[in-house]
Amino acid sequence: MARSLSVFCPAMLAFAAVLPTVLASTSIADIGFADAAAIARAQNPNRPLLGMRSRTVGGVPLLITTNIDESNALFYGTKLRVSDGTVLESEIESILPPTHLETAAVLERLPELTLDFTDAITIANAEAQQSDANIQRIDLSSVAFMVVFEVRYKNKHRVMVDGVTGRIVTPDSIAGADNSISPTEFASMMQQAHEEAGSIWVAFHAGTIPTPQGIASSVLLLNPSSGRVKQVEILGDQVSVVQFIPIGNLASRVAEIRSALATIVVTPAGFLANVESAFPGGRVSGVALDSRMHNGALRTRWSATILTAASTQVEYSINATVPVGNGVALAQVAPPAAVLGDLDGDGHVLANDLADFITTFGQDYPPHDLDRDGAVLGSDLAILLENWG
Repeated sequence: MARSLSVFCPAMLAFAAVLPTVLASTSIADIGFADAAAIARAQNPNRPLLGMRSRTVGGVPLLITTNIDESNALFYGTKLRVSDGTVLESEIESILPPTHLETAAVLERLPELTLDFTDAITIANAEAQQSDANIQRIDLSSVAFMVVFEVRYKNKHRVMVDGVTGRIVTPDSIAGADNSISPTEFASMMQQAHEEAGSIWVAFHAGTIPTPQGIASSVLLLNPSSGRVKQVEILGDQVSVVQFIPIGNLASRVAEIRSALATIVVTPAGFLANVESAFPGGRVSGVALDSRMHNGALRTRWSATILTAASTQVEYSINATVPVGNGVALAQVAPPAAVLGDLDGDGHVLANDLADFITTFGQDYPPHDLDRDGAVLGSDLAILLENWG
């Protein structure tokens, strides 16, 4: 991601006349996300609001808003002081691939919205039993032919709210009754996506999302030669296919899988047949292929998120480099949530993560950009230290 072009807001004086009206009801108390949304929209007329996040810089609590121009070329970021809603700074940032694909899908679906950010926050807080003060960020995104609000909390909890119906959307990282399907159906879904993408493409991630029209699927496939990625979404007769060059964590993951492709002998269908055998009556919401160094050895595994016949969620994985049944299978009930700052994936934030983090400090390095502001800075270090241990 390119660095942002930061400029002190040239419209601050003009906006000062608008601000008292916007903040009339919150002139004493700290502003909240609803006030921040109103300020961002007044600051950026005709530029849809895509997201807001909470952040502390130099001990000063801020709310940072993101608007987008209708041509899908620029982000407009506004930093607001929580104590009084003062606009401290504005940022303009180019929207680079593949982000422009995501934002284009959101812009296309904006006319469908019936909820606003405040509505989504109320619904998410009730679902998560959290308060506005615990919200880390909220973003509009396009998921499986829907436009949704993703609300992320400081305790790493995430709630997705359908922007049209207001219903809670279960992500594929959670296997529930509303978003999981049989292993046979899941294998058929992955095969359909493979046929849509083309024979040279290799599926490495797939998930299901419940929609008002039924369960939709989203499959990521990579081109072994070019390293490009295709995303195939399917919902009944609706099919969407986009192709892009991966960046950040996805680019690293694709590179690792490409380097291991010659050793992989288990197909998605073979893995899902094994899942059906290991968990009779079980249902699947997500499948992934990963290759990474673990304790000094390269480990390439297929994994699945499963809802067992007894309604228990299980994370199940097998070695992808040996025939099914010849390797060690791992099953973990109620796997712990990923810890932000755990850079080596061992489940803890310790000295090795800090050492790795320091090597990229001050750089544009997405894997270590924990707050997703475009660079590895002190705010990212604060997040890492917050989760230490």
